[in-house]
Amino acid sequence: MKRLSYMLLFAIAIASCERNDYTGEAIKDEAIDYEAEPMPVLISLGDAPMIESKGYGTFGDLTGQQRLDSIVWSNAEFYIYSFSKSQDCDMRINWSDSTNTAGSICLIDATRHDSATDGRGKKAKFNTADFKMLDWVEKPDSIIYYNTQDYYKSYDFFAYHIDDCPVSKIDRQRDYIDIDIEFDGTQDIMGGKAALTDAQITAINSKSNRNELLDNYYSTFSANHEISPYIRMNHYLTKVRFELYPGGDLTERGDSSACFEAYVRDISISSFGKATMTVASHDEAQYPLQLQFMEDSQRNMHLKDLYIDDNGNIADSIQFKRLDYNEADVAITDPYMRHPQAIGDYLLVAPAEQMTVNIIMFNDRNDVHYGEEPFHITLTPPDGTESFEAGKGYVVKLAIYGYQQIEAQIDIEPWVDGGSINIDPDDEINNY
Repeated sequence: MKRLSYMLLFAIAIASCERNDYTGEAIKDEAIDYEAEPMPVLISLGDAPMIESKGYGTFGDLTGQQRLDSIVWSNAEFYIYSFSKSQDCDMRINWSDSTNTAGSICLIDATRHDSATDGRGKKAKFNTADFKMLDWVEKPDSIIYYNTQDYYKSYDFFAYHIDDCPVSKIDRQRDYIDIDIEFDGTQDIMGGKAALTDAQITAINSKSNRNELLDNYYSTFSANHEISPYIRMNHYLTKVRFELYPGGDLTERGDSSACFEAYVRDISISSFGKATMTVASHDEAQYPLQLQFMEDSQRNMHLKDLYIDDNGNIADSIQFKRLDYNEADVAITDPYMRHPQAIGDYLLVAPAEQMTVNIIMFNDRNDVHYGEEPFHITLTPPDGTESFEAGKGYVVKLAIYGYQQIEAQIDIEPWVDGGSINIDPDDEINNY
């Protein structure tokens, strides 16, 4: 699914009184001038301006509630982990383990109300009433509280998004959690860890108990001071889209204008299709949050088109494209100044120092079908850059001079901001 485009600034209201979460009486702490009370966990995701998601496409601004975007937003899934920051933290321990008294080690994973038992994070989706808040997929009305037996118990929070990537393995070790995934060029893969924002740091620095807050976030204590987790999501893949331009002399109709009968049947990029993703880590210096690609998983990632099928579901297919031209292009000699034709959606591939693009074309002139020999074009990064980087978008402009000649030009483009929804997770505490 592919078309996912939004500023991830969406507060996640996570919460629930459960077997180890005795709320009891309000906690009294002499260091603050109010009575502390059990606090729900509130998380916001941010800083990834857009997501690409297989079968759902790019998240777009929901102005007008366009049907495709609505399906995209409704189906986006995130997985959440939360573990104690203490040195004795062991990420092998599930929330449901008997040793995890009051969530002293694991605050959130899939064993907290979810039916999954394979060690994954707890699944959440957008609340479709406003597409701002996230609901748990299982027991969406549940509320998760910070540790209520230890007011200062602080936790790390992690989130990851893998769309519909098959997961072949979940490996929970003491200091990290890895998952093995497979992808085909249409899934966006993202991850992140909660960190204080500049605004939160400014707020903390203005308080008399600054040091206590810096030593004890995220906790019941910090939540009572309106400091909640903000997870900065990072794209781990590179986004590539394609444009076609008619090459040659458009005033002629001979062989030099063979582009008029040229069709692009398939475009693909050679890349990796499997990776190990570190989705949570207690020691990021040794186990950073990242994708490690499997060297034996090279394959061609095929560019596809999105459409809504007869059942209202998003489907994709490989569509051939006839190269056309605009009458205004005839007087323009530089092919890249002519009107472009978009083809397909985006490809999401592994970052690389160079990429190989494979193009299959054919000509259909006078009802004679010929060609279909594949072109292989090696792409190098734009001037001033050393590689195709994760989290960046590139547009590959293909000038088609006929089924026997193709040239390429590459530009960098941002992953477009799909619009900001200004939700302050710290303010949301007042709603509970």
